[in-house]
Amino acid sequence: MKKYQPHISFLLSIFLVVFLVLSCSKIKEMLSDKDKTTKEETTTKEKTLDNSQDNSGYSDEGGRLYFCEDYVQKEEINKGTKFSTGRLTVMVRTNKQIYDRDVQLKLERLNDDGTKEFIKTIDFTVPVNDYFYFKHKDLGFSSPGLYRVTLLGKDKRAICSGEVTITP
Repeated sequence: MKKYQPHISFLLSIFLVVFLVLSCSKIKEMLSDKDKTTKEETTTKEKTLDNSQDNSGYSDEGGRLYFCEDYVQKEEINKGTKFSTGRLTVMVRTNKQIYDRDVQLKLERLNDDGTKEFIKTIDFTVPVNDYFYFKHKDLGFSSPGLYRVTLLGKDKRAICSGEVTITP
């Protein structure tokens, strides 16, 4: 048995080196794909900022931010664009996964004269995904009006936005 031990150790070492090389190349490939996706999203996020008048909830990159009363057991409850004052659940669905784990929701009131009034931002940590929802005790509207909610990535650029009308 001792006669074969150096051969076994040598083969095990070669196997380990091959495994490490393949693992490192796979990690490098995954990171380069993520960088390409991030660069593409940055380009489309800039376009989204110019498209801020679109109240359909769709961004140029194919994302959609919309509203419902609640999200329970994988079901959206009372989805719509007009709600009474109180808390809402914000839903986000995109055609691409969002790789920013730390995001913010920016709430703005859209005034009749075309001006925007900043309300607040709320920080969230999300999984890498293309569909998720936001619920928070501060995610509510206390006065009637037209509001825009924008999902911001960690670089503070808009990913997608949607508008909601709040009634008394």
